[in-house]
Amino acid sequence: MNIVIGSEGQGLDAPVSTNFARSRYFLVVDVETMVCETIANAWITTGGGAGIQVAQMIVDQRPKAVVTGMIGPNAFAVLEAAAIPVFSAPSGTVRSALHAYRSAHLLPLARPNATPHTPFHHLALPHTTVAKPRIEGKRRGRGHGGPKAINKGELAHLRAKAAALQEELAAVQERIRQMEGHVQEDTE
Repeated sequence: MNIVIGSEGQGLDAPVSTNFARSRYFLVVDVETMVCETIANAWITTGGGAGIQVAQMIVDQRPKAVVTGMIGPNAFAVLEAAAIPVFSAPSGTVRSALHAYRSAHLLPLARPNATPHTPFHHLALPHTTVAKPRIEGKRRGRGHGGPKAINKGELAHLRAKAAALQEELAAVQERIRQMEGHVQEDTE
């Protein structure tokens, strides 16, 4: 049975990639024999749509599962449509992720664990509602090409989202500090 693991290098001792679409390599690993085939990510430098392209490439490999750090909604949707479960291994080597998978220490993701890379995704608004450009010669005034009016309920909702994002950022920064501590311990 083969699984695919996003990797930053070639071989079982390479670090697991933190970002599915931007993984340098994908290792197709036979979980019984530990034999692996390395596939370079041809879409690592593309601007947009990399997740969909990479996910389709993985689907073509017909793995039983995918293990990666973070995965966005587009790539996740492609893998989900192909009935390929995705497991998150946010750190460690391919070998340790493989061991965690084999011993059932990784749980399948129910949804993507990364956000889209659009500039306004955190507002949950389409891009066109944030601000409309002024068209020369058009009368400016209420409802004529200016920014969309935001009511008090929307403003409170946006403030709550901003507070939640600040909390999430603080948690991520704390996790980075913890990981940096482990890296220093490993190098000593």
